[in-house]
Amino acid sequence: MSISTVATAQQENTLYFMDRVPQSHYLNPAQHPDCRWWMSGVLVPVWVIPMFDPPFVHFPMHMDFSMPLDLNDFVLYEDGKPSRTFLYSVEDQDNFLKKLSKINYISFNTSVEYAFMGFKQDKNFWTFSLNDIANASYSFSKDMVALPLKGNVELAADGSLEGRATNLKGTAINMTYYREAAIGFNHQFSRYFRVGMRAKALFGQLNINTSKADLTVNSIEKSEAQMGNGDYQPFVIESDADYLINASIPVTVETDSNNIVDKVTLNDLTAKDLANFKNYGWGLDFGLMKDWNSELTIYASVIDFGFIYWKNNVHNYSLNGKYNFSGLEITDIENLDIDPDSILSKIGDSYKVKYTNKSYKTMLSTKGYFGGNYKFTKKVAVGLLGKIEKYPYSFEYSATASLNLKPFKWGAFTLSYSYFKRNFTNIGMGYTIRIGPLQWYSVYDNLIGALIFPENSRYWSMRWGVNMVFGRGANKKKPQKNLPLLWTL
Repeated sequence: MSISTVATAQQENTLYFMDRVPQSHYLNPAQHPDCRWWMSGVLVPVWVIPMFDPPFVHFPMHMDFSMPLDLNDFVLYEDGKPSRTFLYSVEDQDNFLKKLSKINYISFNTSVEYAFMGFKQDKNFWTFSLNDIANASYSFSKDMVALPLKGNVELAADGSLEGRATNLKGTAINMTYYREAAIGFNHQFSRYFRVGMRAKALFGQLNINTSKADLTVNSIEKSEAQMGNGDYQPFVIESDADYLINASIPVTVETDSNNIVDKVTLNDLTAKDLANFKNYGWGLDFGLMKDWNSELTIYASVIDFGFIYWKNNVHNYSLNGKYNFSGLEITDIENLDIDPDSILSKIGDSYKVKYTNKSYKTMLSTKGYFGGNYKFTKKVAVGLLGKIEKYPYSFEYSATASLNLKPFKWGAFTLSYSYFKRNFTNIGMGYTIRIGPLQWYSVYDNLIGALIFPENSRYWSMRWGVNMVFGRGANKKKPQKNLPLLWTL
């Protein structure tokens, strides 16, 4: 019941404002650093050189974790001290359910940067990158929590009982691992307008995907004829499932003559399983940056528009059926003899999992960014950013405000404040330090918020690494003249 798919991607906004860090190009291909060329990644082992700032050795990677609720939603406080859980009373339970969305997501994402390099060519910038990306997530419907709390019946306006319909669509677990090789290009059309794009070749390694996930549990009132003598259970619990689960993982499946699954065995992972090119796909990122006037820059980008075809080690599991539970017949209350195996056997007879091995396609989780940056001086600016991400059953919205400081040529600092997961206590930071050609950087979404308000935190994101940057002095721009406050190229 809980196997489905939720494709998620990295949750980071603070990096968008850090234009001195080449990795900001991942969020907007029109973005480029203030140097002529750079290189970084695991294959450029300058990351082993320690720095005085945590984590000291900056292995080039990204990681984030998010959830729909925080500790304060589970544990209730009085006078600053925990007093009870949300299960204490019906009122507390109702308030807890109000905090849930129709579909709720828990996600963990990580990526490793093997290589990233770029260079300036007249008015163009070219980039090349190779990354491994892994996503794991779980989603659940609001009704999944409401069913055990509120039961399967409710009081009608006239005081009678009526059945409650429970929709469990979206209750899901997913894991995906793929390799991304990308070529990026952006062009300066004028001193005030730049457009960029990244074309990405994708190679899937492991995947679980559900293209169909419909599950409902309804309570239907019995008729007088159905009730009969001594039947005190007035409702029939009816469940209806329609699932199609696809997977590209090394498993051995045993079936009967009708292709009904008997047994699934997970095989040992090999280097061949994690380095194949049979599951291929394509992706595209594109973005723009426009100077509205001398102080204001606006930007927009669309990231991860694409798909992957899965053809290696593919397995399809389809489940379709109905099961009605009319209650247990009890003839001797003092000597109860309930056989759970019999109940499970009836459920198994109602739901048969059919097996095939056809190739399938999954889409990337597309994200859209839009915002602006206003410069008070050459060293002080503020930024605003909005983000929309497409999930299988809903959209995720977030917004970030930032204070961006460039006090020195060798260092920059960004302080961010975000709204994410319907939560306002997200305070993050990012900084970069350059000594000669070596540029250390760390970016944390909600690090400060998680330290100050751990009980209110719902997500955390970090990215760090070391870049080798060259030609900063040779890339200085001429002083920009004032522009009129209207849209002119």
